[in-house]
Amino acid sequence: MDPAWSGLQAALDAAGVTLPGGALEGLVALHGLLEAAGARQNLTRITAPAEWVEKHALDALLGLTCLPEGGDPLVDVGSGGGVPGIPLALARPGWRVTLVESERRKAAFLEEACRALGLADRVGVRAARAEALGRDPAARERHGSAVIRAVAAAAPCLELTLPLVRVGGRAVLYRGPTEAAADLEVARRVAPLLGGGLPDLVALTLPSGARRCLLVVPKVAPCPERFPRREGIPTKRPLTG
Repeated sequence: MDPAWSGLQAALDAAGVTLPGGALEGLVALHGLLEAAGARQNLTRITAPAEWVEKHALDALLGLTCLPEGGDPLVDVGSGGGVPGIPLALARPGWRVTLVESERRKAAFLEEACRALGLADRVGVRAARAEALGRDPAARERHGSAVIRAVAAAAPCLELTLPLVRVGGRAVLYRGPTEAAADLEVARRVAPLLGGGLPDLVALTLPSGARRCLLVVPKVAPCPERFPRREGIPTKRPLTG
């Protein structure tokens, strides 16, 4: 096994995140699946083990520092190659997880990966737009937590996640450090429109020194029926508060 995987365990220990038996092996297998699929479709530009371990596996799992133990069912919006949703599912074997991915080829990969990793009984894939899912009674306000990573600016991310979260749950936005202060201010204005409460910004530093931020927004009230707006509008015309 590449030494980078030992570094992952050490970094998680330092953050207070414990992996159950078999989770590390599952992450190694997920990396292998992404490498193999990379020849067929663009799931991730990062495949070198050391870089993938830090920028995908560790980055995803540090979200557990902001997610409660009872954070399921969890929904990963815009899952792409399965990060952060699949690493989180591997780390929390009692959770039910839904991976939302509108691109059919990526959704097909996610289904294949879940079967290969033995997750298909509790990790589902929805090949749908988050806007449509947020208006579906079977999914709207049915999740304990929602995560979203590398999808859009803060305001659209909030509109795509909070309608899916039940009151008492939370949305966790994986963000870069550059616009952290601006993201926090946007969340303070926009979250209340969607039933969200006072946001919190958690700053993290990866072993390489790279910085990350997690924008955590609690769900404190039902989301008004007019949200989310129809497909594409949250990104084209972001809420401003």
